[in-house]
Amino acid sequence: MLLLLCFVVRTAWSGISGVASRKCSRNSINLGKLIDTLLTDYDVHLLPEAEGVNVTIELHVQGVSGISEITGDFSLDVMYSEIWQDPRLAFKHLNVCATNITLKSDFRKRIWTPDTCIINSKSSSIHSSPSENTFVILYENGLVWSNFR
Repeated sequence: MLLLLCFVVRTAWSGISGVASRKCSRNSINLGKLIDTLLTDYDVHLLPEAEGVNVTIELHVQGVSGISEITGDFSLDVMYSEIWQDPRLAFKHLNVCATNITLKSDFRKRIWTPDTCIINSKSSSIHSSPSENTFVILYENGLVWSNFR
């Protein structure tokens, strides 16, 4: 959890410092236009790179919510992240006044995502109170960091 917190703080700070060094105003980013530009001719069915994609998986156990000694089952609350590089989503060349942008979960439906599964799990669900607990951070070099709870 501490490692994740350090990464989030570093990410937030790098975004702030990136904006400050470019001398941009807070409202100078047109997020809708940026997303439309990035997704023009984007094919969600194609791998980001022809030779394959390395996906980093992070799984942080936040709590054990149930254990059954009879069946040997247990339930975990976890924070799950997938991190990969998609050069098609790089936006540094567009001179946007940010080094990263945070997007809602519906953005995941518009980009290629890894088909990850947890072997031998009986079920899984995304926490959705009051709304789905997922988000995507997109970095200017095309790094995608997708988070679930």
